[in-house]
Amino acid sequence: MAAGAGGDSLEATLERKFKNVTNTMDSIQGLSTWCIDNKKYHNLIVKHWIKSLRKADPSHRLNLLYLANDVIQNCKRKNAIVYRTAFTEVLPDAFLHEGDRKVIKSVERILSIWEERGVYPGTLVSDLRSTLIKEESPPETPVEQKKNTLAEVPHQYLSCTPVESKADLRSKIVAEFVPQALIDQLSKHKKSLEDVEIREKQLASMRVDICSTEALKKLKGECSDPLPLKRKTNLYTIN
Repeated sequence: MAAGAGGDSLEATLERKFKNVTNTMDSIQGLSTWCIDNKKYHNLIVKHWIKSLRKADPSHRLNLLYLANDVIQNCKRKNAIVYRTAFTEVLPDAFLHEGDRKVIKSVERILSIWEERGVYPGTLVSDLRSTLIKEESPPETPVEQKKNTLAEVPHQYLSCTPVESKADLRSKIVAEFVPQALIDQLSKHKKSLEDVEIREKQLASMRVDICSTEALKKLKGECSDPLPLKRKTNLYTIN
């Protein structure tokens, strides 16, 4: 059994895996695939996920939330849609006690992705968003006041626009990455290359002098000619 490999109980395996998951794409996707492959234990897996999240520090909670996001977005394609229902039951509790600003910012980004892609109904996403703790901001320091004042000025009047930190950018990439979208893009690129290759072979078989403007004009002008292709190509054969 994959879930209890190495003689460990499933509970011990889950505790170890959730504790060791990092914010790298390989770590999150690897554990996400493992969870989906063991979908018959989905209830126990989600139960231990929320248990691990409750006792984790903010940075590790974010890793676990990225893991949940990956499972939730990919489970349908891998015939493990039961995970969406299972996570629905614990997500409100996961968000209710979240007070770290960085984690809240990333969670809101994840919720926006779910809403845009129709992962969960809009009403559920709104309910989850409303459970997030909105901390009262502490009094602003003079430096923060200056930064906020600059933020209110239209960006065209500033020498440069604000940029995301590397950590925020990395978090955004991990949250928004969808393997199937990359696969689709690669498939389209491969097809376009194949189309180019086919057209090049067709042109080569016609033996048209592509350096001859006159030959190309004649070829273009006779595109609607009902003559068989073989008779057309003979007109432009290079002797």
